[in-house]
Amino acid sequence: MKNTEEKIVNEIVEYYNEIPCNIISIYYDGEPLFHKGADFMVPLHWHNDVEINVCVDGSLVTQMDGKRVETERDEFLIINPGSIHGNTFSKIPFIEGKPRFIGVCLRISDTVFRKALPNFDLLKFKPIWHPETERPKEIAYELSKYGYPDSQLGKYEHIHITSLVYELVYHMCKEDLVLKKDIISDAESRNVENMRRVMAYIENNFRNPIDEVSLAGKFGFTPTYFSRVFKKYTDISYKEYLTKTRLTAAKQQLLGTDRCVTDIAMDCGFSDVRGLISAFRKYEDITPIKYRKSVKK
Repeated sequence: MKNTEEKIVNEIVEYYNEIPCNIISIYYDGEPLFHKGADFMVPLHWHNDVEINVCVDGSLVTQMDGKRVETERDEFLIINPGSIHGNTFSKIPFIEGKPRFIGVCLRISDTVFRKALPNFDLLKFKPIWHPETERPKEIAYELSKYGYPDSQLGKYEHIHITSLVYELVYHMCKEDLVLKKDIISDAESRNVENMRRVMAYIENNFRNPIDEVSLAGKFGFTPTYFSRVFKKYTDISYKEYLTKTRLTAAKQQLLGTDRCVTDIAMDCGFSDVRGLISAFRKYEDITPIKYRKSVKK
């Protein structure tokens, strides 16, 4: 992690073999893509990279900087550095048989853009991109072949992948890059930055009591304004966000340790074990003990 203030919320994307792109191919096998009560398959987070999502089947629903964006088949969703976002797929027809390829996620290092564009901080990609030609889609599909967890590169293939990434960046910059001030106000930029700071604080302090009024004051908000802005950018209330953060930490301990449920509840910020059980039943439709047993099978 780059620093303690960015723990968890600021995702640090790792790159291998000097390829400036992390490739994730997404498949659907008929199982639910998210648990009961979860808002997105990928929870809200942010990173300094440029993320490109291409929906191949169904639709992709994204919560991004306080806005709900839905993209359909072959549309490109571009997520800018620092954007608070989370997403899931929907409307996916299920067909018995092998897992179904539904999309590809490409995370390109911001250094690629900064080397080519010295004023990159003043620029921004429009979120939904409709390429003028078929070539960007062909590139995305070609890159998706390397998106398996156990993908092994052949000799010199890293050169081929890098050339595809740079070709895609060329099309993006040529067709979709605009001045930041033309699509986002200074006030909105400040709100996004403040929300990143708030989310980082919650991730680093959720084990302690954090009441909403005190947190609002810490970041210079009135309680009413804080509540409204927080709901806008996360799509849930502060209380629900804090509970889900604690729940995520509890799930990690349930699967990664043999600690008793009561100790885990207290360590993750719940006032007692009943609070943890209630959260599990509300968002996972299961008790903590059954969750541990079902996933560890």
